[in-house]
Amino acid sequence: AIWSTPISGDSFTQTATKTASYTAVAGNEVLCDTNAASGDITITLPASPTAGQQVRIVLITQHATRKVLIARNGSSIDGGTATEYETYYILWKNGDNVTFKYVGGSTGWSGINRNIANRFMGRIYLGTQQNNLTFGAAIKINLSNIVFDYHGSWNTSTATYTVPITGKYQITAGVLYINVIANKRYGMFFDKNAGTQILSFFIPISLASNSSFIATNVFSLTAGDTIIIQGYSEDNTNSVDIEPGDLYTNATITLLSR
Repeated sequence: AIWSTPISGDSFTQTATKTASYTAVAGNEVLCDTNAASGDITITLPASPTAGQQVRIVLITQHATRKVLIARNGSSIDGGTATEYETYYILWKNGDNVTFKYVGGSTGWSGINRNIANRFMGRIYLGTQQNNLTFGAAIKINLSNIVFDYHGSWNTSTATYTVPITGKYQITAGVLYINVIANKRYGMFFDKNAGTQILSFFIPISLASNSSFIATNVFSLTAGDTIIIQGYSEDNTNSVDIEPGDLYTNATITLLSR
């Protein structure tokens, strides 16, 4: 073994644990405790950085709803200045961490080491039974009860999810239809931007019973896109209903990559 001097900017000095917002200094390893904080913690990257400087941010103790947010402080992050470039690096689980290195130019800060436990963006479910689906039409399922929503992207009054970060997403939704009629078709749509169906399926039901469906797929979505989940019934008596509850009618959105 031989001793060597670390290259400037590659070693870090740990800070005291932060429970409130903090402006980082080059070379900081910023330790964050959202459980002991009174709200979200914003870590602001250094102003006027120089090439090679680095900052590492670590969430050591999580909270059910509070997060560690990143502020770029006038420089780009990965070449972008939109909010989504900061949002992509939000930390919310024990051990989540990211290392930024300033490379300058149009790139600015580059996220060179990003270790985030998962990218579940949100989950929502139907809180109240939705009755009498209209025959032969795609009807919005009124998902209104939030299980989690890490970026405040669900609008519960309109049951609409607004995509916060451009990337590849997995959307999974389940629905339980009740009072179905034998030999009719039932289904589900994923609708983007109020008019583009990015997934649809229909299943004929041979017996009159309750029927559940689960649909999942991966889509390339752009920040600002909107998603709603729609139900479909070929029951021309308009008698089919949708069962509420997180176990029965829900949607989960996961960011897979950017």
